Amino acid sequence: DGNIISFDASGNPVAVATGDDGQVLTSAGAGAVCAFEDAGGGATAATMQASTSGTAVDFTGIPSGTIAIDVIWSDYGCSTAGHSPTIQIGDSGGVETSGYLVVGSDSNSTGMTAYTTSFESERDPSGMNVGNYAHVTGSLRLVDPATNTWIWMGMQDRNGTALGNGVGTKSLSAELDRVRFTTAGGDTLNSGKTRIIYW
Repeated sequence: DGNIISFDASGNPVAVATGDDGQVLTSAGAGAVCAFEDAGGGATAATMQASTSGTAVDFTGIPSGTIAIDVIWSDYGCSTAGHSPTIQIGDSGGVETSGYLVVGSDSNSTGMTAYTTSFESERDPSGMNVGNYAHVTGSLRLVDPATNTWIWMGMQDRNGTALGNGVGTKSLSAELDRVRFTTAGGDTLNSGKTRIIYW
């Protein structure tokens, strides 16, 4: 409820002005007076977008320095059988559709499937039928800023009957600034809600 008393480089007392609600006290370095500043590094939740039309939902303008992104897609549905929900990433040059190294598996079948065009979260995309739904949650983490390499870990519930998993990596040509929610076949989305949360 008042100023904090500190000392300047000469040893003279100084008052550190009271900050605003939510600010934190930070050091300004040796010999400098500390200050109240906005806290950094918190999560930002993008506005939810419906996936009820078109072939993709894009989240763009992800800021420089982002190191982690969570993706959420509930009640996914599309117009064509056999096309599961997929996630792609990109930079200022656009969404990239190749160079993914991903493997997926699911609880209804044995074996695994490799993917090179997107991040997937199941082994058998053809398991989706028209009228089926899916829920996807996944995490993207920046592994190497020098090569803009991201790792994906995702899970998917398909129609309440199968649990899918996927993991993989993708290196971008520049710093990530966008995430795309789409389908393996690029068909029309007809249900669902999408969101990202990034740090």
